[in-house]
Parts: sequence; structure tokens; C-alpha cells
Amino acid sequence: METPVDFEHELINVDLIHEIPDKYPDEFIEFCVINELNPPDISSGNGKALSIMLTYTQNYFNRETCDKFCKKFNIKTKDSIQLFNKQNK
Repeated sequence: METPVDFEHELINVDLIHEIPDKYPDEFIEFCVINELNPPDISSGNGKALSIMLTYTQNYFNRETCDKFCKKFNIKTKDSIQLFNKQNK
């Protein structure tokens, strides 16, 4: 079964990602402070996935692009899509 896609967003092209940001955007940090949230450590797999999603907000990931992202940046995980699906609260 195929997942419905928001047509305003495009599937990410992992080949165009050359580096992972080493800090979260200021707006996100402010949001976390206001809402008493603790984002994952940016050096963790979840942190890297979240950082990329916050950077490429007009794109979405599927299983294939999650796998490709993890392979490209040597992120160890048993199930790459879970880094993007499951964020800690």
C-alpha cells in the first residue's frame, strides 16, 4: 500500500545532501525551550535525521531515501526509517 504524499513536497534527493548540520536551527531551539522539549543529541542517528528534516523542509523521505542517507553518512541503524519516524518527546 502506497502512502499518500503531500504534492507540495518533493522526495528528497540524497545525492544533493553534502553535509549534516552540526546544530539545530535557532527557531527549533527556541520552540524546544518554549515547549520544554529535549531534542535528541544532534550527533545521534535520530539527531542527524531530525537535523536533515529541519533543513530540507520542502522534502520528504521514504524507506529508500532513509537507507541511502544512512549509508551515505555512515549512520548505523537496524531500520533507517525509524530514525525519521520516531522522535523522542
